[in-house]
Amino acid sequence: AHAKSSPALSMTHRPGATGIATMRIAVFVGDGVSAPALRWLYQYLWRAGAVPRFVSDSLGPVTADDGSTLHPEITIAAAPPELWDSVVVADKLLDKD
Repeated sequence: AHAKSSPALSMTHRPGATGIATMRIAVFVGDGVSAPALRWLYQYLWRAGAVPRFVSDSLGPVTADDGSTLHPEITIAAAPPELWDSVVVADKLLDKD
């Protein structure tokens, strides 16, 4: 038997256009990332109503490519994937050998 479709349970059936408001977004940071770009992104997401968080493998300061520091707000171990609606991975973190 086929199950009936339920708008109440559908992730695509939402009244209005909420965009990214209230979405929890993990912004992964690590040594060598672009601090200005990630700070701009964080502020953009925040102003749009999202809930961004800098995430790293430890809570210690991260040294960016310009020598400035970013401060992770939570660790990967403390924030399982189920907590996030979306993630941002800086290209420098993908550029590992």
